[in-house]
Amino acid sequence: MLDRLAVKTEGFVGAEIEQAVVAALYEAFFHQRPLLEEDLNYAIDSTVPLSVTQAESIRALRQWANVRAVAATAREDLENYEKSDPEEPETDIRKSRGGRSLDF
Repeated sequence: MLDRLAVKTEGFVGAEIEQAVVAALYEAFFHQRPLLEEDLNYAIDSTVPLSVTQAESIRALRQWANVRAVAATAREDLENYEKSDPEEPETDIRKSRGGRSLDF
């Protein structure tokens, strides 16, 4: 069940998942029964995540940070990430903007 719910909530942030669970709990409580997976599915399907409603803003912020911020991920680890934006150019500046491992 958790694997199916994880797939359905791709692109959701933690707070959106939390609110979907709360909405599903209210639905189950209203019908005076235990929480069912169908309640969660309905709540998730009824939620439009910020990654969808704010896609343009997120893309603009990523482009801004791409040039003006230091990556938190080490350069050698960036190779393991898939591109989040299919329109992102192949010669991406992200690979040259820093990021380092911390030694303790």
